[in-house]
Amino acid sequence: MMSMHIGYKTYVVSAKDAIVLAEMLSRAEVYEKVYQSETKDYTHHIYEEDEKSDITLSVLPDSLYRMAKLAGKPGKD
Repeated sequence: MMSMHIGYKTYVVSAKDAIVLAEMLSRAEVYEKVYQSETKDYTHHIYEEDEKSDITLSVLPDSLYRMAKLAGKPGKD
């Protein structure tokens, strides 16, 4: 398994899926919806990524994956 850090979240996927996702994101265009206060409406924009994407791939040891999976979603104590 691999951890895949994209933006502010980290996902866990198989190594094969991590590579596929990274390749797909490298070809993706950016979509932005920008609020215009003057018209109280939105403009829509699509353009090529002009910065390096913040994507980090790391190998996740099986023992850590299994332990974290057992812990599940963090809750409030």
